[in-house]
Amino acid sequence: MALAGSRDRGTTVADLNAAEYGVHLPHSAGAGADQQAVGGFAVAAALAGQGRLTVPVAAVLTLGNAAAAHTS
Repeated sequence: MALAGSRDRGTTVADLNAAEYGVHLPHSAGAGADQQAVGGFAVAAALAGQGRLTVPVAAVLTLGNAAAAHTS
């Protein structure tokens, strides 16, 4: 939360229980989307494009090994 400043400004794509923690979970950019979450991704993309945000990647898995992403 150091970047966002507070939980209500945070967004996750990994935790489907995000609302329990007070952060946003985008499920689409269409009707009914969490606009703050969608906007957060736009900001993150802009920062990444400027070289001001990097995201470490722990592993790259093939579709055939996708289940392994949920076991580690």
